[in-house]
Amino acid sequence: MTPATYKKIMDAFRPTKTAVGAIVGLEADTDPASDTYWRAGYSYPIQLTNWAFAMAPHHPISVQFLKQVSGDVLNATKDLAKIDPLELAGPPAFTRTVKTHCEAADESFRWDSLSGASDPVGGRGKVAAGDVLVLPITAFSPGRGSWNNMGSQSLDHPNARLYHAAAGSWRKMDLKVTAGKLCRSALGRCKEWSKIPDP
Repeated sequence: MTPATYKKIMDAFRPTKTAVGAIVGLEADTDPASDTYWRAGYSYPIQLTNWAFAMAPHHPISVQFLKQVSGDVLNATKDLAKIDPLELAGPPAFTRTVKTHCEAADESFRWDSLSGASDPVGGRGKVAAGDVLVLPITAFSPGRGSWNNMGSQSLDHPNARLYHAAAGSWRKMDLKVTAGKLCRSALGRCKEWSKIPDP
């Protein structure tokens, strides 16, 4: 069998659709037209979780995310203690990287189109930029209760895949940070207050 014949046979068995190279999930799914996402402490109306994802080796998102985080750390070595770890390497940073990748890979792509908040059955996964599967909020953030659940369904919902029970417990208690959180969520003010304790 010639190499050309072998290639022709193998091409016939390859799937015609692009394989998924990255799987990510929403942790915030608020109305992109509103300015209220920040009241719940999110940096984006449609924000990804960074505690759970899967990617093919050397996927452009993982490469860019590592470059972004290491570059930010190197550029801020003297003021590193003043930087919010969530903004540096958490969900906002991860969301920024994935959003940038998807928008660069497909000019017609709109980040806000990933919202599943209006879907009464708990949202469905959507493919962005050809190979990025974005799962609905129920996939990685199920069981959020009734207040500000953003469409998240119960832990036993068919779309529920993983559950994170930490609820930010890794942070130490700080009166100023807690006051800022109350001011944002209850009064809709204090948007610029720091979410991390003073160093």
